[in-house]
Amino acid sequence: MKKIISVFFLFILSPIANSALIEHAGYSYDDTGNVVVGGGLEWLRWDVTDGQSIDQALSTFGSDGWRLANNVDMANLFNTFNFGMSFDTDENTGSYGWTEKTDDEGADELDRIFFAMFGITVTNPGINPGDDPFEMSAAYFGDDADGDGKYNDARVVDDFVNKGTPSFGLAMISADVVSSSHAHTNMGIALVRTEGYSVDEPTTFWLFIFALVALYSAKKRKN
Repeated sequence: MKKIISVFFLFILSPIANSALIEHAGYSYDDTGNVVVGGGLEWLRWDVTDGQSIDQALSTFGSDGWRLANNVDMANLFNTFNFGMSFDTDENTGSYGWTEKTDDEGADELDRIFFAMFGITVTNPGINPGDDPFEMSAAYFGDDADGDGKYNDARVVDDFVNKGTPSFGLAMISADVVSSSHAHTNMGIALVRTEGYSVDEPTTFWLFIFALVALYSAKKRKN
């Protein structure tokens, strides 16, 4: 029985020991899952929906409470990360700001923090040996309040080197670029839901109980 209890506690503690929490400006991400929490919302990592259209992503995840991030959601996210300018909530306005103006890969760079939370949707290693790869996290989002059938995209690009020429990192929002049925590799879909939303699925606690019962039953049969 002591052996069973020991295995049980090892089962409990192992996922905790192997997880890491990434935090920035009130946003947090536990790297054992796919959800970023902040600003009263949960954000699904953008790389999870890479290559899907808005319609496909909502069809896949909508039953779990996810909706398309609107212009207010995205402006709040980018402004909270402080990407060098003020992003407004107008669906017909595009804007950008510099994330980093030095070519390095420090973990404390805004773009690297954003990538760690939301995932990377494209990596291009460059043409020449020694080029710093082009990396980007990008997703479609928007309101389409004006009914023109067009939605926006948001991108965070790391600083990189192409053919020996350095380029700064940037964050940008483009207005009215795609329809809801458009899908593109290297572009995810920005889905959000209310913070604390829960779905009907086995909780970690009940998985632990199931494991304990299974171990006890196996020990009993052996005896």
